[in-house]
Amino acid sequence: MTDRVVTSTMGFSQGKWYCEVKITTQGSRNVIGISNGLSLGVDLDDGVKDGTNIRISPAVWTGYKGHDGTMTTSGTDNGDLGSGASDDDILCMAMDMDNGQVHYNMNADVDTSGTAQCTGLTTTTGEFFHVYYNETSGTESVNVFNFGNPPFAISSGNADANGYGNFEFAVPSGYFALCSKNLAEYG
Repeated sequence: MTDRVVTSTMGFSQGKWYCEVKITTQGSRNVIGISNGLSLGVDLDDGVKDGTNIRISPAVWTGYKGHDGTMTTSGTDNGDLGSGASDDDILCMAMDMDNGQVHYNMNADVDTSGTAQCTGLTTTTGEFFHVYYNETSGTESVNVFNFGNPPFAISSGNADANGYGNFEFAVPSGYFALCSKNLAEYG
């Protein structure tokens, strides 16, 4: 079995975006985040890790390590959200590309005042895509992204300020669902 990298099909280089990721099965080693160095059809043999740390080089990237709860930017840890994810947790991500920050929260509304964030992203190097990396040397992780049309059941219904999206948790003020209509206006 090989390591796996999956990217979104829609990218963004500016604006403020929101999504949720349901962690259906938490595995031994995985990262959920964004990167400007990957595109569809990435060659997995190019190497995206170096044993203990996830590496997507030479990209600028940020992510949440579900296996230990650490937030990281291009290999530098930025704090944590606790001890790591469990099955059926929902990771909430608010990406502020105008200020180079990504805010995370687990199973709760995202606080964009800066309590759980990765900083230091630069948007001068191109488009960012959502990325999910799974190192399959242990238990495989299964994660499902919700960009506004949830592929999993939710108990509430929250849309962005334009009325787009259907999310479990509230979309932070000024952030938008990643869809073609919002990208045309803000991206």
